[in-house]
Amino acid sequence: FDHAHDFGWLVIYAENRKLADEKHKRFIQKSIPPRNSTETPVWRFKTSKEEYKKQIEQVIEYIRAGDLFQANLSQKFEAELEEGFDPYAHYLHFRKINAAPFGGYMNFGDMQIASTSPESFLSVKDRHVVTRPIKGTMPRSIDTQTDLINRDKLEKSTKDRAENIM
Repeated sequence: FDHAHDFGWLVIYAENRKLADEKHKRFIQKSIPPRNSTETPVWRFKTSKEEYKKQIEQVIEYIRAGDLFQANLSQKFEAELEEGFDPYAHYLHFRKINAAPFGGYMNFGDMQIASTSPESFLSVKDRHVVTRPIKGTMPRSIDTQTDLINRDKLEKSTKDRAENIM
């Protein structure tokens, strides 16, 4: 949903128009948010405070050495969801308290994705879709051997693979 232009897109995969219409109807019914819901799970860090501090210190050293000028340290969080937890209501609540410009909610029935981000991942203009991910990427090289090495690093990196799947 583009909040600046008050316009959104809904992408549905279906074998025919009738099935697409049925899926659209189910999506609309499931997307009606409950009133005054501010459900917030108790999130737990997967990285200890000490480990995260070590990662920050390492990034500072890389910056001092001139190896990089910017870094985005991410962390994984987990939460137990209470019975009756409403992921869409949670997304709406989260959007109110986090003013990140890019976000979205997708309901696939047995799985929901709620996201918020300061970076644009996809843009659509004149039937052209452009993706510009930051995480999970490496710059291209003019040297084929370097490209192959970088590809291998990306394929073997658990973190980069998780970001690309995400």
